Amino acid sequence: MEMVVLEAGSGIEMRPVAEDSLDELCKLVKGNFDHLHEWMPWAVNGYSTAHARSFILKSVRDFAAQETMNFHIFEEGRLAGGAGLNFIDKANRGTEIGYWLGREFTGRGIVTKCAKRLTDFAFDDLGMHRMNIRCARGNVKSRAIPERLGFTEEGTIRDAEWLHDRFVDLVVYGMLEPDWRTVSG
Repeated sequence: MEMVVLEAGSGIEMRPVAEDSLDELCKLVKGNFDHLHEWMPWAVNGYSTAHARSFILKSVRDFAAQETMNFHIFEEGRLAGGAGLNFIDKANRGTEIGYWLGREFTGRGIVTKCAKRLTDFAFDDLGMHRMNIRCARGNVKSRAIPERLGFTEEGTIRDAEWLHDRFVDLVVYGMLEPDWRTVSG
């Protein structure tokens, strides 16, 4: 697949995760560790360049195979966070959005715009039929994204994710392609 850059609004773009973002990624994650550690299982104590490099290499490989499609979010050219399509299920034409931002970029609608753009991309360009977003029950800010976009809360998977030292319930939101045409109008 050719290089895909997704415009998500004025000054906001998503670029496929690439090795040239290694240093910037490490700096963003380390500088926002407490903020990210609260809800991101991958934000581990001792997060290092090796963690970031491993993520980048896996992302590049999986993107080429269209198994996952991880993007870095840039606002006005600055790395702000990440978003992507996880667990691309070609046989059943479904996928799932994941996202995160550095603290200074939150509260401005960036993730909402990126999630909307990723949903359009999955349905229009990849031919997906179903989109999921799973959020920890207590992560109110993350849960606001699918709710704002008109996703349906479909249920809760109990103790579905190990978050550093405990299990958390995940609330599942879903959107079907024909429903998206109605709500995103």
